[in-house]
Amino acid sequence: MRAIPLLICAALASCFAVNDAMACTCLAGSSPCSGLEQAAAVFVGSVRSIEVTRATVERRGKTEEVLTDMLAHFSVERSFKGIPAGRQTADVGSFVFSSCGYHFEEGRRYIVYAGAVGPDDERQFRGGDLKYDLAVNGCSRTRPLPDGQDDVDLVEAMLGGRPESRIFGKVVLVERDLRKGLFAKGEMSGVPGVKIVARDGARVHEAVTDESGGFRILAVAPGRYEVRPVLGATHSGYLGRDPVDVVEIRPPGLCGSDSIFLLQGSGVIRGQLFDGEGRPAQPNIEVSLVFADSAGKGLGAFEGASVWTKDEGRYEFNGLGPGDYIVGVGLLEPPNWRSPYSAVYHHPSAAPGGPEILHLRDVTTLENIDIHLPAPIPSFVIRGVVVDGTGRPAAGARIEIVDVEYGKVADKPEKLFQTGADGMFAVTGIADRKYRVRAFVAENYLAGTGTQSEPVGIVTNAAMEPITLTLGKPGIVPEETGPPGP
Repeated sequence: MRAIPLLICAALASCFAVNDAMACTCLAGSSPCSGLEQAAAVFVGSVRSIEVTRATVERRGKTEEVLTDMLAHFSVERSFKGIPAGRQTADVGSFVFSSCGYHFEEGRRYIVYAGAVGPDDERQFRGGDLKYDLAVNGCSRTRPLPDGQDDVDLVEAMLGGRPESRIFGKVVLVERDLRKGLFAKGEMSGVPGVKIVARDGARVHEAVTDESGGFRILAVAPGRYEVRPVLGATHSGYLGRDPVDVVEIRPPGLCGSDSIFLLQGSGVIRGQLFDGEGRPAQPNIEVSLVFADSAGKGLGAFEGASVWTKDEGRYEFNGLGPGDYIVGVGLLEPPNWRSPYSAVYHHPSAAPGGPEILHLRDVTTLENIDIHLPAPIPSFVIRGVVVDGTGRPAAGARIEIVDVEYGKVADKPEKLFQTGADGMFAVTGIADRKYRVRAFVAENYLAGTGTQSEPVGIVTNAAMEPITLTLGKPGIVPEETGPPGP
């Protein structure tokens, strides 16, 4: 299987590319022929060179340089619309700072569907110094070749007075990158040999994906078709969704439709948590699945992802690929009042013990991976006051608590980490833990401006007294130094 370019997201209802602020969400995709009608310019060409503009932004006290605009200089091979006859070049821009920006690659061939840039679009398309009159985004039908060859074929047929119709697309396996999070996407690759069925009542068309995961059904009669892959035991719909698409073929405008089916591996690990009395555990306890090869890195440094128990203490991880895993409670995040456990592993016997390595190979489902919990760690209320540089109570100060063993911020308690008018706070933590506690008041949170206290190291035990946090240090981002001693 070969890797699928990330630019395939232009053909999806939601693009894969996201930034910190938002995801790119597109309306239902157009067909190649309606895309030709709606675009200001459509052509096939190669990117000769690329210009970019950059901007400097402040985020939480750190200066970053980001791309804003991209201007691709094309050599035009064939113009279908909007590029005058005899003209061999075209410049197409993209506002790449947006999550819907389209990133061209130098040296690649594309079929380009570009929109016209008018005065009212200046803010969207001309965020930097580059000026351009044609632009694309991630929701256009613009795509690299040969992935866009079906578009070229259908547009050529329509302009040649012999409109064709077809259903085409790809079947893509999305590997779950658990090292980056439960829903993080890893490598994407085409899945060969998958049967595709397109059905409109009694009319049934079939195809099989090629080695790149692509498929096409030619000479499709007008109608409304339900298109779906026929999956075996090794794959399922991505995130448990039913891999089905409904497309309409109505030439000449709706001359073709492309369907991208996202699949995941069908590996499943599921089980149940029980308390010390053998009863099903309560909901909302964190259960983590971590890669066995990260087990020696220590708490807080495991690599994996977490889910939270549902009714009867049940949990499930799905969409897994082959690998060696460890399941436990309190592995990735510090214990907190919701999930007051630390480093409790699944073990074949009911007695707590070290981790058992689960080998997910040919067996696609591992059942009854249960965990028997010890007594919960008692909670502990951390009390104190935040004052300004003159010793007066500081209202509205936020409190941050870092678990020293895990090196991570503790989960939010049942009440907001914020001081009242008297500067007092009471935060629920866990008993007998080492924490690093600080306060801050933000002026501009994204820019990282404000004032903060020095962190104070504590141990939550009966001898602990209320603490005082004094604001006076500029900024709200803590220095990346080792934790202070309690």
